[in-house]
This record gives sequence, structure tokens and C-alpha cells, in this order.
Amino acid sequence: MHPPNPINPNYGSVRGMFYRGSSYYNALETQLAKRMSHGFQVQGTFTWAKSMDTSSASLAGDTFGNSISSLPWFDLKLNRGLSDFNVGRTLS
Repeated sequence: MHPPNPINPNYGSVRGMFYRGSSYYNALETQLAKRMSHGFQVQGTFTWAKSMDTSSASLAGDTFGNSISSLPWFDLKLNRGLSDFNVGRTLS
């Protein structure tokens, strides 16, 4: 039995690129304020946070298509890691 003829022999394989992802942000924020005499006030805040996502890095510029940065698209949990924009602690 012969293999079936291709639909159009002038074209090879067609690869798809999927742009989808999720981002998760969790934080604990505390604030301390103290009013003193003569209208003087002292205030400070502290934020402890973590941002994780599945696609904050660039995939379009990935020159190594088989490298560890190109994990399977069917399970995005394998791609989850700290976001590029993650700021762990902030004090102001």
C-alpha cells in the first residue's frame, strides 16, 4: 500500500505558537501610622509578596527550540516559576 499524497507538496510542516498563560500574586501588607503633637505624623508600610507565572519570559525570541525553556505546552504547571517582574519585599 502506498502512502497518501500530500495535500500540497510545496509546503512542509506547519508549527503553531500558543500565547496563553496565568499569573499568581500573593502578598502580605502591613501598615504602621502614628500621629504626634503639632500635626506631625509618621507612617510606614511593608509588603512581602511573591508573583509566579507561566510565561513572563519571551518565547518568540527563543533560538533554542529544544532547550529547557521550551517545556511542553500541554501542562503549563511545568513552566511555572517566579515572574520577571517579581518584587519580594518592599519597605516605604
